[in-house]
Order: sequence, then structure tokens, then C-alpha cells
Amino acid sequence: MQACRNAVNNELSHLTEQLEKEVTFSHAGLLLDRYLEQVSGQERGGSAKYRKNLLQTAKLAVKHLSRPYTLAFDRRESLWPENTCVDDVKTISRMIIGLGSDSVLETGLSLHHTYGVPIIPGTALKGLAAHFAASVWKNDEPEWDIGGEYHTIVFGSSASAGNLVFHDGWIQPQCVEQEHKGLLDDILTPHHSDYYTSGNAAPTDFDDPNPANSFLSVAGTFRIAISCEDTSENGRAWCKLTMQLLRSALEHWGVGGKTSSGYGRLIIKASAVEEVWLYETIKRIKQEHHIPSDEQAILSTPLAKLWDEEPDAELKAKKLVAIKRRWGEDKWNGNYGKKAKKIYLANSGKN
Repeated sequence: MQACRNAVNNELSHLTEQLEKEVTFSHAGLLLDRYLEQVSGQERGGSAKYRKNLLQTAKLAVKHLSRPYTLAFDRRESLWPENTCVDDVKTISRMIIGLGSDSVLETGLSLHHTYGVPIIPGTALKGLAAHFAASVWKNDEPEWDIGGEYHTIVFGSSASAGNLVFHDGWIQPQCVEQEHKGLLDDILTPHHSDYYTSGNAAPTDFDDPNPANSFLSVAGTFRIAISCEDTSENGRAWCKLTMQLLRSALEHWGVGGKTSSGYGRLIIKASAVEEVWLYETIKRIKQEHHIPSDEQAILSTPLAKLWDEEPDAELKAKKLVAIKRRWGEDKWNGNYGKKAKKIYLANSGKN
């Protein structure tokens, strides 16, 4: 107990010194909720000057919390339940979660209640995975549809809770301090202001873009985790399968607001270069070859030919690992994409 007191006292001493040096040290969530300095007349969200000052102060507040947040992050890592799958996912586009929540700025943001740093709520991750399973995975396995056996086991039903726990995604501590990571400036640019405000004018191509309220979006690497109370082999298998489901949903659909505009996409950090290449290449060949779905594009010959053009042997091998992961073991070992698979096997020397 005394050791705990000493650790807390040492940390408080450090924070006191920092407070004396940096008057902007505070809690970003509290700032954004309560400290808009002045509202200009009847204008909601404050005038541009005070709004900008508040957003910049919130960004600084997050960076100044890096030391205590690092301690909290490390402590959390030591407390995972026995059967927990953990992964790091990296934003390949900006992300904003909680855009529609209450805020004095009219644009909200999900921040950690205690530390004020960006998080991905576990409820958002669970909802995304549940919707992705019932919309995409059910095409290969009907039991993933709502009410199906697999969907009920993982996500529960109105009569019972699911068997897996989706934890909040915490941003990596190093991202809090880095430039172009953590909280970033962003802006909304509606193209049809009259249509959205009055409802009387139809949206047309003659409307002018109108840069409106600025807000904060997020970039960085997040630690996501899924736990299962069942510590048997069966429980571990469900945990791994659900993590695979969540990864696919984050990569293909994204999480949070404005996903239709490209926000919220995340990929596995460990293979970021090849995953980004695969993500961009699939989009490209879908457009160029009029392929309707990602599933068909991943099995296509055009993708295999573009892979074969990679001159770097090491990167080429990593790209093949990413492609095989997207195929899945069943398809790779089955009678799918025979022409594409022939290219992979002929030019990699592996089966």
C-alpha cells in the first residue's frame, strides 16, 4: 500500500511541475464540454476565433497528458482477462467517433472520461462487428445472420447476453505526443447549405461549397481487445474468430462518422505497408475491371498480376501473406480463383 502511495505522490509531484510550466495543461474532454470562452450573439458553436482557440487548447491538453496516460495504458495491459485477443490497428484515414454527441461546438468527439484522450468505445466496435457479420459474413454462413447461432453466441440476443466482451480501443501513448497523430484539425464543407438549413431549395450542381464549422478528428494506432470468459480451446477459438471479424469490419467499413467519405478505416499495424497496398489496389481494380465486390476482387487475376509486378522480394512476400489472409484458409485450399492462385504459386515458390 505504501508503495502505491509513493508512486502516486511522485506522479503528482511531476504533474505539479508541469502545471507550473504549462498553463494549458488540462482535460481535453472537459475543455470541449464546458470552456467555450464566448458565444457570438445567437451563433451556436461560438465565433471562429474562440472556437479555434478552444480546439487548439484541447489538442495541447492531450499531448500534455502523455505521461500519466502511459502509466494507465501499461496498467491496463497487465489486467487483461486470461482469454483475451489483443491487436493494434492503425488509421489509414482520419476517424471521428461521437460526431453527433452533445457539445458546445455542435460537433462531438469520443474521449476517455478520465484522461481525455481519443478512444474507440467498445460499444461502437461491437455494433460494427455485429452489423458486418449480419450483412457480409452471413453470405458464406447463414448462422452469422441476426438470430443465427453464431451471431447469438458472440453478440447475444434480446433474451441473453453475448459470450464475448469488446473492450474500448485505447490510442497508443506514443501517438499522443507525435505530430499528425492524436487530435487533428478538420473542417466540414457542406455543398448544399440552403437545402440543409431551409429545406426549400433543391440541391444542385450550381451550389457553392461552404467551409463551415471546424472540428477535431483523430489519427493514430489503437489497441483493441476482445475477451471471452470461457478459457477452454473452444473459447479461445471464438475469441480469435471474432477478432478476425472485427478486423475485416474496421478495414472495409470503418468505424465512427463520415465513413461514406472515407473516414474511420483501420488496418492491422504489423503489416501496414502491404495492407495499405492491398486496400488501394482492390479499390483500383474494382473500378478498372468493373468488379462489384471486394470478395471477387481479392480472388481476381488482375490482383495477382499487379502483385507479380512487385520488384522487392521481401515486400512481395509480405503482400502475398496479406492476400492469403484475405482469401482465408478455406478458399486458399479450395477450388477458388484458380488462375490467380496459379500466378501466386508459380512466382512465390510456396503453397
